[in-house]
Amino acid sequence: MKNIIINSFIVLFTLTSLAQTIEPLETKWSTNFLASNTYFKDVNDELDKFIGTWKYEDAVTNTIFEITFYKEENIDGLRDCTFDKLNANFKLSINGTEQYNTYINNYGKMIITGGFYVERQYLSDGSTIENPPSINRYHLNIVEPDFLELLGSSDLTVVYENDSGTEKLNWNNVISKAYDYVTNQQVNIYKMPLEMMLIKQ
Repeated sequence: MKNIIINSFIVLFTLTSLAQTIEPLETKWSTNFLASNTYFKDVNDELDKFIGTWKYEDAVTNTIFEITFYKEENIDGLRDCTFDKLNANFKLSINGTEQYNTYINNYGKMIITGGFYVERQYLSDGSTIENPPSINRYHLNIVEPDFLELLGSSDLTVVYENDSGTEKLNWNNVISKAYDYVTNQQVNIYKMPLEMMLIKQ
């Protein structure tokens, strides 16, 4: 009987020591940047405002972009951490011709999420302004099909807005641009617009 009690305590201690600490997802890149053995869980449902289908339409350029965000939970990360994140399927149509559609075609990984980051603005005098993380501002990387090698070039920020009941996403993708040696200009390698206002469907 004594051995059963001792073994039970050992098992309980082992399970307790292996259990992850749970922290709110929105603290991952601010107060808990170097945490280990932690589950950054969306306990406050901060990702929920982004979940769903959003659409951008431009009648002038005849461009339609649609994206559906969904939540993935308990994804493996660094230092024995796991986290919840946004992922998405999306499609683009220009002049009535579909350019790509990740809803029906598996192109592989199109999005690597970041999170609720501190936002830095670099001024012309070399100084920096830091904006604290916002639960309405989500940072991620997105890549189009056939541009997988350029995943690191995307620095996408989506900002949630609710304008008198109309839910919107302000989309701004700052990218490292390719260089056109014929024109001596940097060019946008993405087919999708880099700046959009998407409406919740």
